[in-house]
Amino acid sequence: MFAYDKVYDRLFANEEFVDILCKFHTSNWEKLNKAERIAVLQEFVNKYVEILEIGDMKLKGDKRNKHYSGSYYDIGGLVNFNEDAVEKSSQYDIMDSLFHELRHNFQRRAV
Repeated sequence: MFAYDKVYDRLFANEEFVDILCKFHTSNWEKLNKAERIAVLQEFVNKYVEILEIGDMKLKGDKRNKHYSGSYYDIGGLVNFNEDAVEKSSQYDIMDSLFHELRHNFQRRAV
């Protein structure tokens, strides 16, 4: 089994993380304003970091580049997300971006 698969096993075995994922469901997401949605993104990152014991990660909204969903910077453990996407993109695309960008941290630690 590829090592990253075990990461998902650990995440999805955690009830609190699954509860956070449920906040992305359309029936819940549509009730949230922009600030509340960003709080869910922060909660996602915080729980991810806690479960995987990978240290401190920062989440930051970025309005400068509207052509990407997110980015990861290893120095300082920073995950950027496109603030416009919080209101205009599918919440599932946003979640996918978070998983994608956080995977870069796993890749750095694996190397």
